[in-house]
Amino acid sequence: MIVQNQTADVLSDVLATIQAQARCSISLKAGGRWGVDFPMPSHLKFNAVRKGRCWLRLDGQPPIELQAGDCVVVAGAPFILSSEPEGPTISARQVFASDSLAGSIGDGDDFVILGGSVVVDGTDGALLTQALPPVMIIRGERAASMGWLLTELDSEWSSAAPGARQISNDLLRMIFIRVLRIHLASDNAHAQNWLAGLTDINIARALQAIHSKPAENWTVESLAHEAGQSRSAFAARFKALLGEAPMEYLTGWRMRLAATKLRSTQASISDIAIAVGYKSDTSLSATFRRLHQMSPAQYRRAHQR
Repeated sequence: MIVQNQTADVLSDVLATIQAQARCSISLKAGGRWGVDFPMPSHLKFNAVRKGRCWLRLDGQPPIELQAGDCVVVAGAPFILSSEPEGPTISARQVFASDSLAGSIGDGDDFVILGGSVVVDGTDGALLTQALPPVMIIRGERAASMGWLLTELDSEWSSAAPGARQISNDLLRMIFIRVLRIHLASDNAHAQNWLAGLTDINIARALQAIHSKPAENWTVESLAHEAGQSRSAFAARFKALLGEAPMEYLTGWRMRLAATKLRSTQASISDIAIAVGYKSDTSLSATFRRLHQMSPAQYRRAHQR
């Protein structure tokens, strides 16, 4: 039997590092005049409109109309879903006061939305949440490739079959990653961060090289070679897209990997240093202390407590 290892990619690598997990959260049915005020999410909130239409309201932004087939991700902001662009609301805590994940409000069920949370590591999760806009909306026509996933989600969400909740969680995770893909392909993915780097085929190759072999003795020249560009063109394009120089990004990713290993494993600091591209624990400690204001040993003790 021949086993082929699939080529690693940056987005999958980051999602694995921040331990991103999708979890079913709520289903809401509504009719008539209604409004629900959702608090500041502790994680990324993901919603898929399955029937009817509603308005999404966020502080400081004009109301946004959503309709069946649309998907929306909200990062770090309280929001309102309502039947009208303005008007009174009630707290989501009242709508979902019982242990049930299903809520209803108003008169009828001409509107249905399914919601979930994308839970990320409390420390490393900022790598994703800070790279995303406060709200991402994928309209139904752009989300056509997710149609079968949403149909399956509808079916599993209301199913009593064994494993239905886990399947729903897995489907939500797949839909969320599709949403990220569509966002990357849109004109809105223009912020300076690692996500923007994935939109450029040359820079993406360099990022791929860093993530697949973080311990490699990378230089600007060798990364430019991976990108198929001259050193100067590569360095300038990398800085323009990510907001930092190639070696700064490499160092930051290595330190993030080291921090993750310090929190989640009992590997020696020397072994961790070698795994992330440093010849000794002394050289790792100097860089780690500069970025984290504490030594690797102090960091490990703090997070173990």
